[in-house]
Order: sequence, then structure tokens, then C-alpha cells
Amino acid sequence: MLFAALHGTLTEKCYALGMGLIFGWAAEQTESPAPGVVLHILNNGLVLARALAERGMG
Repeated sequence: MLFAALHGTLTEKCYALGMGLIFGWAAEQTESPAPGVVLHILNNGLVLARALAERGMG
């Protein structure tokens, strides 16, 4: 929740909280941090690709 609270807008906070819960759930289910790390990397890549595309750079 602290991580989510450090994000900008309310929408960003909600998104960060939701994704954090999903990443944590994946880690809990597998008893390994690897799925959460991989999902986080994929999510960040998608967010970056979208931002670049919106700016006409992708």
C-alpha cells in the first residue's frame, strides 16, 4: 500500500495497488518471487511502450 501511495494520481495509485496485489499473489502461489518479478518487468515494458507510442516514438 505504501508503494501505491507514492504514485501520482488516484488512478495511478489504484493501478499500482492492483498490480502489486497481482504480483504478490503470483509470488505466493509459486512460493517464489520470480513470477512477480517477471510480471513486473512485462508490465513496465507495456507501460513504456504505450507511453512511447502516445508520443509518436514507437
